[in-house]
Amino acid sequence: MIRYRRIVELSHVLQPGREEFELRLETHNVEEVVDYIRRREDVWYILQDIHMSSHVGTHIELPYHHWRTGADAAAFSVERLIGEACVLDFSHKEPNEIITEAEIRDCPVKVRRGDIVFIRTGCDRFFRTERAHERPVMSTEAIQYLVGLGINCIGIDASPLCCLISRVKTGAWEALEQIEAAADYVAPCADSTAQARLFRAPDERELPEGPVKDFFDLAEMIARSDASRRRNNALEAFVRNRDRMLKSVHDHLEVKEKLGLRFGEVHIHQADARELPLQDQSVDGIVTSPPYSIALNYVKNDAHALEAMGYNLEELSERFIGVRGTGKERFELYEQDMRQAAGEMYRVLKPGAQCVVVIGNVTYQEKEVDTSGMLRSACQQAGLKLERQIDKIIFGLYNVMQREYVLFFSKPSKASAGKRERRRPAARGERKQ
Repeated sequence: MIRYRRIVELSHVLQPGREEFELRLETHNVEEVVDYIRRREDVWYILQDIHMSSHVGTHIELPYHHWRTGADAAAFSVERLIGEACVLDFSHKEPNEIITEAEIRDCPVKVRRGDIVFIRTGCDRFFRTERAHERPVMSTEAIQYLVGLGINCIGIDASPLCCLISRVKTGAWEALEQIEAAADYVAPCADSTAQARLFRAPDERELPEGPVKDFFDLAEMIARSDASRRRNNALEAFVRNRDRMLKSVHDHLEVKEKLGLRFGEVHIHQADARELPLQDQSVDGIVTSPPYSIALNYVKNDAHALEAMGYNLEELSERFIGVRGTGKERFELYEQDMRQAAGEMYRVLKPGAQCVVVIGNVTYQEKEVDTSGMLRSACQQAGLKLERQIDKIIFGLYNVMQREYVLFFSKPSKASAGKRERRRPAARGERKQ
């Protein structure tokens, strides 16, 4: 018998069309599914088909999710999922900050054998927003410590969000052999974007989380966008993008070998360029190509990919540089945002470090808008020195832009700067000096 004082429901309500992972409902009148049932026209009697990922919404991750021979839902003991819970509050932690074993040990709430442990980060408020990934993380030692205490399970109030494109660009080369081997069973299987998966049939094995799955997920995401925006056949688009991506990875490795390069360690973070979560003078170099003002609505252009990743497009547009606002207001907001971003670039760069910006002018109401000139001025006012500018013609961008510029800046050394560092706003839990 389980003794309890109250039961608390923690699950988010599932909302088709707003989840990060697949969730679709198809509603049918009952006679469309069960042929021996007859229904009067005035009677409401339906059946629903539910198509969903096991990773959608609030859910429990079982050992089989990460361990090939681990227990699945049928084998896992339900007694371990029902019981008394304790909450360890780490809501004071910043995104990407580590929760250590020592901090678990020092919590005023003591964990007992058989407990269900919930880690409170407060990040559930970011659910279904572009900030859904902003959460503290537990160290391996902290998790091992809890497991050693004999807890039944552990929960956390944040939802992971993959930086999919960056992961593929920076990690696919290390898994190229496995990616090509996966082509034996990863094959296009449908030409309709209504199907949950474009590239494998329901009876095929599921790809484990990792670079191979990331690669094919990205190929599918691009195929869905091609099918929706350009009316291309989804099957053909998947194959075409998969092959192009494979060639790109091969080229990547070929250059690496020819030049004897050693790739560095990659850490991918998603943040706001107007308020970077980085310390002053901590960055060795910046290469960036910011939005070109109104040249392209990046949210609308990538709507199908963003929706497939679970973003709320309306909320994203309200925060996206170059997209937020309407009419002439967009230019004012864009300049305001880019000046703030320029100040952040100056702040985080080390003295003597370089910054390269690729940007272009746009045409609005048949007049050219000097976007590049505005950014040059913003960077120089922030304290950066323009070292060089390269003009580059753009071909085929729907006549919205004809030319872009590569701007090379440097941050003066300490001896010549004569300029005080700009301090970022104090984060929660920090003291202002």
